[in-house]
Amino acid sequence: MKGHHAAMMKYVPLVALFCMPAVAFAEGYRSKPTIIVGDIGLHCPYEITGSEPAPNTENGVIDTISGEPQVIAHTTTVPAIPDLGFGVQLRLAEGVTLPGAEIVVRHPPMGAEGVTEQRWYPNFNDQTYSLSMYRFDFPYELLVGTWSFSVEQGGQTHFIAEFDVVPPPAGLTIDALCSGEGLLS
Repeated sequence: MKGHHAAMMKYVPLVALFCMPAVAFAEGYRSKPTIIVGDIGLHCPYEITGSEPAPNTENGVIDTISGEPQVIAHTTTVPAIPDLGFGVQLRLAEGVTLPGAEIVVRHPPMGAEGVTEQRWYPNFNDQTYSLSMYRFDFPYELLVGTWSFSVEQGGQTHFIAEFDVVPPPAGLTIDALCSGEGLLS
C-alpha cells in the first residue's frame, strides 16, 4: 500500500497522450477551507525508504519515501500501468488541526477479499504538503474504473478527488512514461 511519499522526478507532458486540457484535473476535486490542495496527478516510482503500519489497508502498511514529490502529469486520468503512482498533495489550512483524520481510498473490488476501501492516517500539518498516493505494485491492483481519495474526520469529508483508471494505450510502459519517450507523437 502507498501512503505519503516524496521524491524528485522528471516532468512528462501526458496531456498530449490523454488529449485533456492541462486544467481539467482541477474539476476532479472538492475541498473545504480546512484543506489546501497542492498537486494532483501521476507519479513515477520513488525509492522506498521504509513503511508504517496501516492496518486498514489491503497490505497492512504504507510505504514512505524521501525527497520532494514531483507530479509527471497533472491529470485525474490514470493508465493502469504497473509501478505507476497517482495521488494528491495536501496540507491543512493555517491554524487548522484535524485530529483522527484519515486518507480514504475507494476503488473497484480488489484481491480475494474484494476490498473496496483502504484507510490510513496522514502526517498533516499547516506548513508543508503531504503526498498521499497509490502505486500499482501488484497485478491485482490494476483495476480499471473510478478511484477516489478523500480526507475524512468525524463523519465529515474535508476533501475528495476522483480518478479514472483506464486501460493503458498499447505499448505504454512505466519506463516510456517516466522517460517521456513517445508521449508527444
